[in-house]
Amino acid sequence: MGQVYPGDAELTDAALAGLYAYPELGAPPARWLRANMVESMDGAATLDGRSGGLSGEADERVFAMLRALADVILVGAGTARAEGYGPVRPETEGLRWAWLRDGRPPSPPIAVVTRALDLDPGGPLLTEAPPHARTIVITTGSAPAQRRAAVARTAEVIVAGETSVDLKAAVGALAGRGHQRIPHRQPGAGRAGRRPDPDRRPAHARRRPPAVHARARGGGRGLPALPVRAAERGLIAGRPRARRAPPRAATPGCRPDRS
Repeated sequence: MGQVYPGDAELTDAALAGLYAYPELGAPPARWLRANMVESMDGAATLDGRSGGLSGEADERVFAMLRALADVILVGAGTARAEGYGPVRPETEGLRWAWLRDGRPPSPPIAVVTRALDLDPGGPLLTEAPPHARTIVITTGSAPAQRRAAVARTAEVIVAGETSVDLKAAVGALAGRGHQRIPHRQPGAGRAGRRPDPDRRPAHARRRPPAVHARARGGGRGLPALPVRAAERGLIAGRPRARRAPPRAATPGCRPDRS
């Protein structure tokens, strides 16, 4: 993986992590919310209903690094179900980036956003999280009380909003718990299956991630190195052509929120 602009050089792990390092935060409730996704060359965000089919080695390297930088990983329940999310397992994943966790717990918790608590309370995401990174479930006051009680047995529950999740309140609650660096995992759709609307968060200022490229490995296909904007969109060479997604605005990079 190399940096396209500025300069044109191969990136070491330390250099890549430096490009994506969070700015100085100050004390809570200061926080940074970062959106993160992969997109195909023809605009699709998933392949066979999942983003994993579009991800290449370079994408996975960046995603693992962003997880290591994070204090908590924010994900919608639909994404968690489709992608088969489980807790981050530091003993088997992210070992390459373990040095980024110095002074912090070995892995960040997953925070799942779900309006109606449509989760499996006995699933691994809730029941197999380590004590230092219990899964956090963000829901609404109108979610069924019985489901909330079942989820609360194995996960921490945050109520943010009455009938729909108030994402600003949710992020504020996470920051209040010391989770100030928050990547939002987006395989094409935002929380509750909807794309996030940057106009609804006017307090945030955009911060675009660096442009990098991944060397194409096509097994003799003669494919060139393709420019990608890691953590914003990945252009993967030699992948099956996926169904075209409707046009949309550029995905936000890293957004400060000090409100």
